[in-house]
Parts: sequence; structure tokens; C-alpha cells
Amino acid sequence: MTSDMRTAFSGVDLVIMLAKVDRNVSDSDHEYLRSVVRISRQHGAAINKYAKKTVKVVPLLISPVPLSVCQCVCVGVAN
Repeated sequence: MTSDMRTAFSGVDLVIMLAKVDRNVSDSDHEYLRSVVRISRQHGAAINKYAKKTVKVVPLLISPVPLSVCQCVCVGVAN
């Protein structure tokens, strides 16, 4: 396990994206969604930069965040 994007995504063939972001009790829906979008953008950029160009991305939903939000942001940045 690593928090280093280069280490996490370098040369990978398959990425399983877990749509899970911890939510603070004080976060509004807007703040929470902003943090999900920020993380998804970071992951999409790292996939684009470090993963193989033939990488397959499998998104899984394990939180109340709409999976389509994470998918759209991640794919939009990676393309």
C-alpha cells in the first residue's frame, strides 16, 4: 500500500477504483463532493501519466458517492 501516485500506478494493466472517501461530520454535501472530485482527478491524472496506455479501469462503489461522478471525473482527466 502506498500514497505515492507514481508507485501506485506505474506500468499497471488493471486499476480497481474504490469510490470511497471518508466524510467528516461537519462536511456539507457540496464539500464532500468536492473532495471526491479532487481525489478522482488526481487518480485520473496519475493513470494517464504512469499506467500503461492499454490499462483497464474497474470502478467499484463502496460509499454513498454516486459512482458515475467518480467515473466521469477520473475518465475525463485520463483521456
